[in-house]
Amino acid sequence: MGNNCERICTTGWYGQNCSMECSNHCLDNDTCFHVNGTCLRGCAPGYRGPTCSNECINGSYGLGCLENCSGNCFENQTCDFISGTCQNSCSKGWTGSKCFTSCSNGTYGENCRYNCSGHCLQNETCNRLEGYCPNGCEIGWDGEACGREINCNS
Repeated sequence: MGNNCERICTTGWYGQNCSMECSNHCLDNDTCFHVNGTCLRGCAPGYRGPTCSNECINGSYGLGCLENCSGNCFENQTCDFISGTCQNSCSKGWTGSKCFTSCSNGTYGENCRYNCSGHCLQNETCNRLEGYCPNGCEIGWDGEACGREINCNS
């Protein structure tokens, strides 16, 4: 600052006449370099670029934007650029905050919120997306998901 650049800018400012404000996204809330605004220790998770003023893009997130979103967020939404979490749940067949975990045996649907009927032929597990029994139902059960008991007394 000054006519001959003899003074350093106030913390949080940089550039000619200290007229530009540092990004708030330097790693660990560090301040930027007073000459050109770069974050010398890098960017906080979710941000990129020399001044850490750009958000992660193209389905990446986290420190250095090096992590990739699962691709399993509800309705193909992108994950949060900082944490990688899916904001509105998971697509059918997936669970967990980042939707990296497939439904375990016995569950299906969005965020694995539904339980299979337990009546698939030969104790086979139901389809993790839609809940149907791939090879049919046990004797005495009917319906796409084998959830309707057949009444043989009628």
